[in-house]
Amino acid sequence: MEDALLLTKAQLVEVTGYKQAAKQKEQLAAMGIPFSIKGGEKPVVSREAFLEVLGKKRKAPNATKKAELNLFEINPKVKKENDGAKTEIE
Repeated sequence: MEDALLLTKAQLVEVTGYKQAAKQKEQLAAMGIPFSIKGGEKPVVSREAFLEVLGKKRKAPNATKKAELNLFEINPKVKKENDGAKTEIE
């Protein structure tokens, strides 16, 4: 049951793309995934920490996206003014 709290060796290889412990540590650090060292060499990653970082990376692009309404595309009677405000013309 305790193993379910940690990523498996296969999952570490899948996440980092490396089998070698030194390369895994480099890649985890570059990805911002926290890890500890087991047996003096092998990185150990908690599933909770991994999922937290993964969740932040998935949400990041949408979090900075700004919604815009372009009335000109909706209604051709709307024109753009010099100051960026839009007014309707008849």
